[in-house]
Amino acid sequence: EPAIRVLADQIEDVTHGNLRAKLVIPVIAVSVVLALVLIVVKFVFNISIWWFVGIIFGLSLLIMPFIPKYFTPMSFDAGGVATGTITVAFIFPIMTGFSGSPLESFGVLAILAFVPILVMQVLGLLYRLMVDMGERKVKKIFLRLSKTDDEYSNIEKMKRKHEKIVQGG
Repeated sequence: EPAIRVLADQIEDVTHGNLRAKLVIPVIAVSVVLALVLIVVKFVFNISIWWFVGIIFGLSLLIMPFIPKYFTPMSFDAGGVATGTITVAFIFPIMTGFSGSPLESFGVLAILAFVPILVMQVLGLLYRLMVDMGERKVKKIFLRLSKTDDEYSNIEKMKRKHEKIVQGG
């Protein structure tokens, strides 16, 4: 779907290329497949839609404080593009037919929208961990460089001291 490609390109721009569009598109696709599995589980075991919506949205709200702030709107956009034209035109009627009645298919679009939100927020959490690890590596490198500068400056001081002692001063 073109909207997913546009969103993936925008995410790549916002994350300065750290999250490539080649990664985001499959992540959204996998989240839609995961949503379809949950929908089938809902139909087979006759589970109330509120369990799915409550758990998925609750997890999403719990993850929200731990991800970069710009990932929240991106994840909600992912939920929007995942329930775009192709989903509504093809997947929704198939799932309605699978359910047996239109009444039982209530909430299919909610699950299809909420799962990509949660999955993108998990991706945001992984992105934050990746950035934090990169920052720690950079700090270690700078710390090593600063220690190296100190060691060399001490060597110069020791050379001057040694020359003074050798010269008799």
